[in-house]
Amino acid sequence: MSAQLKMGMKLAQKLKMTPQLQQSIKLLTLPLMELEQVVRDELLENPVLEEVQDTVEEQSMEEISNQEEQPERHTWMEFTSTYSVRGPRQSQVKAGSGVFNLENVVSTEQSLYDHLIWQIQMSGFTNQEKAHLNLLVDNLDENGYLKAPLEQIAGETGVSLSDLRKALDLLHTLDPNGVGARDLKECLLIQARQNQEDTKDLVTLIESHLPDLEKNDFAAIAEKMGLEEEEVIDLHKIISAMEPKPGRRFTTQPVHYITPDVYVTKEDDEYRVSVNEEGLPHLRVAHIYQEMLKSLEGGKSMPLDSTQRYLRHKMNSALWLIRSINQRQRTMFKVTSAIVKHQKDFFHKGPIGMKPLILKQIAEEVGVHESTVSRVTTNKYVYTPHGVYELKYFFNSGVETDKGEKISGEVVKLKILSYIKDENTKNPVSDQEIMDRLGSDLGVHLARRTIAKYREAMGVLPASRRKTLS
Repeated sequence: MSAQLKMGMKLAQKLKMTPQLQQSIKLLTLPLMELEQVVRDELLENPVLEEVQDTVEEQSMEEISNQEEQPERHTWMEFTSTYSVRGPRQSQVKAGSGVFNLENVVSTEQSLYDHLIWQIQMSGFTNQEKAHLNLLVDNLDENGYLKAPLEQIAGETGVSLSDLRKALDLLHTLDPNGVGARDLKECLLIQARQNQEDTKDLVTLIESHLPDLEKNDFAAIAEKMGLEEEEVIDLHKIISAMEPKPGRRFTTQPVHYITPDVYVTKEDDEYRVSVNEEGLPHLRVAHIYQEMLKSLEGGKSMPLDSTQRYLRHKMNSALWLIRSINQRQRTMFKVTSAIVKHQKDFFHKGPIGMKPLILKQIAEEVGVHESTVSRVTTNKYVYTPHGVYELKYFFNSGVETDKGEKISGEVVKLKILSYIKDENTKNPVSDQEIMDRLGSDLGVHLARRTIAKYREAMGVLPASRRKTLS
């Protein structure tokens, strides 16, 4: 048998992570006020960008969200003409309309633990997977690193090592990227693998060349990896933008006030979703640079001098920023619209109308990954006819009734609060009584420890401490 060498060509599409694409992911996580600051910083930094001050009629968010996604590659002039004017229009809820007032401004802070437990409950994992994930979350430090070896956790809990390894793989898919890592290298690798498909060079760089990278020895890395030095520098930019301490943004900070990122208002019998862009500059590429770009396109076969390379770099940054903002707003609109569709009873009746909802349901409807839904709903707030809520609030696990139906855990909490509100403080209702009444009123049969867990989550003391003598 003779061995033969054959040559062939294979055409394949790959999503290659770039600093610009990573910027798009970052912008998706930012609440409105932080996004505004990023945009204003970029306006100062990039001379190609300018703020639009005129009143040219803009597209509605509905029209923009229904547009087909733009292809990844354009000629420079096609790209400029597509994205040079502005992003979607400002929210239709105008300042001074009476919708926004100080009472609608809310403040909050959330721990890394709370954020992860919420995702675990809302991501459609099995009960066994949830239990194993909870064990791992209990062993994370404030930076999001797993502080105990899996072998130790297995020995202390009786869970098999193989099950814990499977749970760790699931933990690595959650937000924030890199959570559950055991060291810096693994943290970076998790982020690299989660954010792109074409990871070969980036993974190789992290796995084998971090010491050279720390010394900025790009030439040595390029020689070892068989890459151009510019390619290594681009990879370095991606790694530099990664978060070495995934839990850092959840560390306790002073309480800060926030405004809604999106509004849901009732018009006739329908609910209208409007993404809030109050204070967010509308961007375009300055006309003078568009003309300069035309001249560059005319001589695209000629070598570029340093000025031309600088201009193209800034043009690329400007266009990607505008595109990323458009994508962020479009995604927020689609996700919020899907939430309104699934939680219509909430908007009609308030929290008592909440339905069970998990991330997977919205992700499938919008056509994105569950982690994207998590990013776009974390630290983003929505104004509703019933008050201001974090978008994450609308995701909650279901409790099964004796009729085989599921009701929202939020409805159960509200029912518990109603019992306590109406109680005789000389003889307050016990957890056992609450358990019995939930069974008769809602057909929900929960263990007494589960009742206690709900009560504690709402900050309600046990009956013995609510009792008064007079």
